[in-house]
Amino acid sequence: MTISFSRILGLFGAFTLLFVLTQRVQATSFANLAAIAIPGSGTEGIANPYPSIINVSGLTGLITDVNVTFNGLSHTSPDNIDILLVGPGGQKMILMSDAGGPHNVSDLTMTFDDEALSFPSNGSALLSGSFKPVNYTGNGGPNDVFPDPAPAGPYASLLSIFDGTGPNGDWRLFVFDDQGVSNDPGSGSIARGWSLDIATAAVPEPSTLVLLGAGLVAIVARKRNIKS
Repeated sequence: MTISFSRILGLFGAFTLLFVLTQRVQATSFANLAAIAIPGSGTEGIANPYPSIINVSGLTGLITDVNVTFNGLSHTSPDNIDILLVGPGGQKMILMSDAGGPHNVSDLTMTFDDEALSFPSNGSALLSGSFKPVNYTGNGGPNDVFPDPAPAGPYASLLSIFDGTGPNGDWRLFVFDDQGVSNDPGSGSIARGWSLDIATAAVPEPSTLVLLGAGLVAIVARKRNIKS
């Protein structure tokens, strides 16, 4: 029986993936509880602070999942709000933009999760709950422009942009109220700040991968000897 190198390589890849997936996943929460005014003054412009920062430290491994929660979101015209999340490695994505129409909302708790079942409403009032990130067309979206010091686009649309990257460092939240004309003024806040839930998984050491590969080759060789 002949076992090709490509087959051995494929089996090695499968064993490596299985090893990574079975490693212990560590999930940790970090928060910045300071209020964010939207906008910082008047009815249009950047929030205060801009950005709001959460410093993540002490985590090991690489990111496997990120969720973001706003605590106490209120606004008289949520459709004006654009929210950008930037990770320590410079990855950037839109959490929510141009959602909720002109419907006044108060004290919402909104979690953004790629695995959520629904999106925030486009035209109806926003609700508390868990939602997929969304960037609706309107008020400049989906090609929103955030004032400096926010990084320029293009921006990703899913939190999975952070998967496989390092978790430690400054996570920056840029909130921008992009509409302040007389027929659509608006202001609000995220009264109790925001939080990050970050899951990480250990990365196998090179020596571990070598042992996995050697063990797999030995198994294949033994099967060849038995069958021959």
